[in-house]
Amino acid sequence: MDHYISMYMDDELSLDEKILFVRLLSSDRNYADDALSMIEQEKSLYSVINHEFEGAAANPKKGGYLSKAGWAIAASLILFFSVLSGVNYHSEDKTQLQDISDLNRSTTHRFVLYLQHSSQVEILGSFTDWQKVPLHPTGTDGYWEVNLELPKGEHRYTFIVDNEKLMPDPTISARESDDFGSVNSILVVEG
Repeated sequence: MDHYISMYMDDELSLDEKILFVRLLSSDRNYADDALSMIEQEKSLYSVINHEFEGAAANPKKGGYLSKAGWAIAASLILFFSVLSGVNYHSEDKTQLQDISDLNRSTTHRFVLYLQHSSQVEILGSFTDWQKVPLHPTGTDGYWEVNLELPKGEHRYTFIVDNEKLMPDPTISARESDDFGSVNSILVVEG
């Protein structure tokens, strides 16, 4: 449940997921108490971070940003309080959590690319953590394909041809330039 509370606070849930989340909170006081506790923790951390940042801005010799140790302490505190506030939930609560996870279900997507005279084709994108995944030739006609599990949401990706040429998906019209001078395709996966 902590994961969904965090996603709600970070505005990472869709409107349908937020509605379900609020219904869960209103139906079980334990969920509401956990969410409020985590929000209070986040508020405390923000006040510490903002206080240190304002102090650093007033005194430039201190540096303009939190040190790595400061970030590590903040992350450790979040993890500590998340574990400390853990609660054993009843089976009906797990059913409600399953309702949320059903909204985040992934689907299999088939990527196909027609490239004659290519010896290697790979894909990389937000759904692969920008790691290369090979496509496989289908016969000898120049078609390459791979099936990947994609979570619901908006994903950016590109193909790498013969380990040197970046190429957006020609079957997807939604595209955007990235910070490296390449063009990525944008794929939206619905529930």
